[in-house]
Amino acid sequence: MSESELKIPKETVRVKLRVRGGVEWDGDLFLDACSPFHGGPQSLVEFLNQAAPFFPIRMGSGEVRLVSKREVVLVSLPPESAERFGGMYPAAPSAPAFFELADGLALEGEIDLGDAAVGVPRASDALNWPKPFLSVRSGRALWAVSKEAIRWTVPSDAVKFGLGPAKEMAHV
Repeated sequence: MSESELKIPKETVRVKLRVRGGVEWDGDLFLDACSPFHGGPQSLVEFLNQAAPFFPIRMGSGEVRLVSKREVVLVSLPPESAERFGGMYPAAPSAPAFFELADGLALEGEIDLGDAAVGVPRASDALNWPKPFLSVRSGRALWAVSKEAIRWTVPSDAVKFGLGPAKEMAHV
């Protein structure tokens, strides 16, 4: 068997990575071409929720860095990649929420409740699900948010009825 036959096919996806301290990098991640959970490629959140504590990112300069998942605040996909690598499907349950992250960044969007879908899933089910990252969509933007980086959140009905914080949202 040749070495190329032993390699797992990967797809390269451009992301913006935000780590603690407000530092942001643009780079490429290498997702599996086939997800073990559904048809199509591995989603960004599936990739980040794997057990390995570090993952490689190829910087624009070509340098490859191994990043600790514990240092990641969020990873964003550009709109052109969000549908293919986002993992949230149109029929998946979701819940609106507003987040303030540990570094002061504020986000508002729909939490993917697919993983935590038991009975009638709620935002708290997704937040308490034992995986370190969750998927949040806002318009065409998609973020994989580290649960360790969430300072607080205002879930579903409070946001839906305008009862969330009157704070200006940061653009990611």
